[in-house]
Amino acid sequence: MLVIDMLNDYLDTWDLERKDELICAINELVKMMRQASLPVIWVRQEFEPDLRDAFAEMRSKQIYVTIRGTRGCQIHSQLAVATPDLVVVKKRDIARFSEQGSTRL
Repeated sequence: MLVIDMLNDYLDTWDLERKDELICAINELVKMMRQASLPVIWVRQEFEPDLRDAFAEMRSKQIYVTIRGTRGCQIHSQLAVATPDLVVVKKRDIARFSEQGSTRL
């Protein structure tokens, strides 16, 4: 299961009730995956504070979202991320797996 961009910068803008429903639904799916001994992979977006690795539009408009080292680029704390899960950092709109760009929690 891939869970993509469930980050504070994005979820903080959601209505609380809708956010809670989404988090509960994701956690239920994660629970089912683990019960079936299937992998859960969390993908999160992260950019450098100076935006050198960000999209051109982000740089030109000075849009600071999911910045490395901030709370905003972190997976929401109510999501059921666990030690055996793989966490992949992406720099674009798509996630690509590479051993160098991944970390285990």
